Amino acid sequence: MINRIASAALLAPLTLALLYFGTVRHLWVFFLFLVVGLLREWHRFRPPVRRDDLFLSVSLGWLLVTSQYVGQPLWIPTLLTGGMACFIGMATLRFTPQNQMLDRTGFLFFGLLYCAMPLVLILQIRALPQGPAWLGMLLLIIWGTDIGAFFTGKLFGKRKLAPHLSPGKTWAGFYGGTGVGVLVGWWAADFFSVANNSLHVILLGLLLSLAGQLGDLVESMVKREAGVKDSGSLIPGHGGLLDRLDSLLFATPVLSLYLFGVRLLGD
Repeated sequence: MINRIASAALLAPLTLALLYFGTVRHLWVFFLFLVVGLLREWHRFRPPVRRDDLFLSVSLGWLLVTSQYVGQPLWIPTLLTGGMACFIGMATLRFTPQNQMLDRTGFLFFGLLYCAMPLVLILQIRALPQGPAWLGMLLLIIWGTDIGAFFTGKLFGKRKLAPHLSPGKTWAGFYGGTGVGVLVGWWAADFFSVANNSLHVILLGLLLSLAGQLGDLVESMVKREAGVKDSGSLIPGHGGLLDRLDSLLFATPVLSLYLFGVRLLGD
C-alpha cells in the first residue's frame, strides 16, 4: 500500500505536468519510449515472445506516433493496413496446423491498436487550442474515478462486480468511482474553462469514467487469460505500464470522439 501511494504521489504530478505543460515534441519523444514498454508488456501476455514480432510492432507503433507528430495523419490508415499485411505475411511463412497463426496475428494487431493508437489520439488532442486543458481534465477524471472506486469499494463493497475477472472490484466501488469521476469532471471543466454546457460536462464525465473502468476490466481479462497477476513490475505497487495506463488507453478515444465530433457538428 505504501509503495502504491508513494508511486502515485510521484508519477501523477509528473504525468499531469507533461501533458499540460509539455510541448507536442516532448510528448512525441516520451511516447517513443512508452510504445516500447507497452508493447513489450503486451507481447509477454502470449509467450514465447518472438523478437521479430516485437520489433515489427514497435516499429509500426513508432511510425504511427511519428506520423501524427510530423503532421501527416493520412499516413496512419496506410501504416495500419500495411502492418496487418506484414503480420499476416509472417504468419503465413510460419504456418503449421498447430501454431494458431490467425489467432496470434489478431493478438499482435490488436496490441498495436490498443497500445499505440491512443497515444496518437493524445497527440491530436494536445494540438488543439485547449488541448492541454482537455488532457488535464481527462487525467483528473480517471484518477478521481480510481480513488473513488477504491475507497467506496473498501468501505461499502460487498457484491462483486466481475468476480471472474477482478475479485477485488465491487458494484459499490463502480458506483462510487463513477460518481466521483463525474464530480471531478464537473470541477475540472470549470477549472480549465473547457466547457460551458452543463449537460455536456456531466455526460462527458460519465462516459470517460465508464470508459476508464471498462479499460481496467479489459486489462484484467487479458491478464486472467494470460495467467499473470500484473503486466510487469516497472512501477512499485502498481505493476507494469499497462496496469497503470489501462484506463487512459480506453478513455482517450472517447474524449477524442467527443472533441472532434463537436468540432465537426460545429462546422
